[in-house]
Amino acid sequence: RLLSARMKAAKRTLRQPGESCSHKKTTMRPNVRNVGDSLRACAGHRSNRVEDRSDHVQFSPSHHVDKDTKSYFTMACERFQEGFEDDEDKALFLENVAEQTCGKEVQLSCDDSTSHCMQMLLSNTRSISVLTRFMSSFLDDVHLMCTHHIGAYVMQTLLEASLRYLQSPSTYTEGECEYTDASSKHGINTAKKRAVEAKKHLATSQDSLQDIDNSHVTRLASCRDKVVSWVLAVGRFCLENIREFVFSGVPTHVIRSVVQVLGGCYVEKHLSRPQTSKKRQKTEQQKKNIEVVDVPEEYDELFGTYVETIKTEFDLLDIMSNNVASMLLQALIMILQLKNPKLLSRLVKHIASAVFSQSPSDERALPPAFMDPSASFTVEELLKRCSAKSFTKLWDNYISGILLRMSLHPVSTFCAQRVVECATSSEQFQEMYEELEPGFDALLDHQQISMLVCIAAACKTHSVNQARFVTALMKTLHCADPEDRQTFLTPLILYMKRYEEFDKAQLGTAVIYQGSLLLQHLLSFGKTRQVSQSLLSMGSQALKGIACCPCGSHVLDAFVQSDHVKKTSKEELVRMLKGHYGSLAVDKYGSCFVMNLWGVANLAQKTEIAEELSDKESVLAASMHGKLVSKKLCLHHFIHRRNDWVELQKSNKKTSLLFQDILKEK
Repeated sequence: RLLSARMKAAKRTLRQPGESCSHKKTTMRPNVRNVGDSLRACAGHRSNRVEDRSDHVQFSPSHHVDKDTKSYFTMACERFQEGFEDDEDKALFLENVAEQTCGKEVQLSCDDSTSHCMQMLLSNTRSISVLTRFMSSFLDDVHLMCTHHIGAYVMQTLLEASLRYLQSPSTYTEGECEYTDASSKHGINTAKKRAVEAKKHLATSQDSLQDIDNSHVTRLASCRDKVVSWVLAVGRFCLENIREFVFSGVPTHVIRSVVQVLGGCYVEKHLSRPQTSKKRQKTEQQKKNIEVVDVPEEYDELFGTYVETIKTEFDLLDIMSNNVASMLLQALIMILQLKNPKLLSRLVKHIASAVFSQSPSDERALPPAFMDPSASFTVEELLKRCSAKSFTKLWDNYISGILLRMSLHPVSTFCAQRVVECATSSEQFQEMYEELEPGFDALLDHQQISMLVCIAAACKTHSVNQARFVTALMKTLHCADPEDRQTFLTPLILYMKRYEEFDKAQLGTAVIYQGSLLLQHLLSFGKTRQVSQSLLSMGSQALKGIACCPCGSHVLDAFVQSDHVKKTSKEELVRMLKGHYGSLAVDKYGSCFVMNLWGVANLAQKTEIAEELSDKESVLAASMHGKLVSKKLCLHHFIHRRNDWVELQKSNKKTSLLFQDILKEK
């Protein structure tokens, strides 16, 4: 097949003169993600941040990457980001880039300007010969690649690539899968120089382990065996140095990748870590269901050794309280949940006896693990991932009796929320509720509104204490007595203020996020009369303001979509907003509410709404959000073909009811 002119130009641009490795053309798997940036973002976000400047290994002048090489790989990364016409062009491009790395794998991976390109290459190549060549080079300098502040991230990328290969080896092209020292062909960084440099970092025993592993890998016949043996060699090396590595800012990331590969589950994006709201939202979008890969028995054995070593060789509170080591324990917990629940139960029991039972000198204080910012993330994962039987033991033996105190603490409150969310039965939640209800006033005083939200969600899930919760909440907000105060229940929840603190001028202004969530849960309770009446008593102007609020609009959506809100209440809301639909339709959030309201309105109400909006057709056409509303409501048909519009609404109603019946049957 002839290359496209564009590909020829790219090939000329991105090929450097000099020695190169020859590889066969490869077939690429599309949509392989580059994990470099996400792995770099893992380091140093928690408390007790580890500054690991000692890991910044200085290379000799012969190791430095020259300016032209840096420029080449920078251009290669930029070209890759532009995309390709097809997978063949992409594969040829990666082949050309891979040729320029021969004999320089370690140097390029440890340079800040070129390491990103190495991660791009290893994440996307479908040539197993490229992967095994990097594996061979990295194993020669395994200590450096595990501890270097830049190279370690490339090491992680290669480990993840090895797991992808084991998951679907048929998608890789093997070619000449030679596990040889590429540098001996090119005269770059010879074995003698590497040996001298390795001695600076490794003890004699470690050198022996490395040499044995590499010589063994070289003799293996199949590419799969070579990949498996390399992972085991790196895994054993990290295990042998775990005391040095586990609390160190850079090597612990490599250990975390090693245990994920050994466990056959890459759970990196599911680990809990402090993030900004925008970054957290992006991470949530990137999360996918964790895929479990069948791995060799040797992997399972070595993974079990890691678990046993963490249990017996370390103080678990030290592990949990360290900002980087705690994520290693989180990864072990997640993998065990998927691969070995029985071993997870034993680990949970060990952690509980070693950590949760530690009583501080002050009897009123909580165990240290609940109050430490880093340890609390691990406790949350433990509560979410353990079995129902293990959770019940944790509740009975360690948490019952201190749940309210946990809820009031600024750190342990997150653990308390997970406890309520993970209640295994309505009876168990009833015990929790009895302990928490007397503290509702204290929760509001400490601004722990999220705890109230979790309690409301659990009342909904277990279908218990719903009316009791609403009554207790009204007492907390001081609107239970006298009776005329009860009409303020909804606005007081939206702004989470007591009756005496509430300013009526706030009605219609932006509501708080937790108040919105809490009210949405209340609208899903079996009985919603008090909340509904309070909402409708706010007035049309205030309701319009709430509909145009990012958080408030979800409250009105929940109101119109709730099966427990009476039809007459929904019709009353439609009537109250008459005259405001034009301004709602051109608002970002108000337009979404109008479209949701349209779904529950009857034909007469739809006609009234359409009549009001048809007078503002030009205004809607000039607004991006208005156009969507106009299309949803079929305003063009309403204005020009009224009979067709009526028939369309009737048929849509029948279709909607049909689908509702089907969903209820399921």
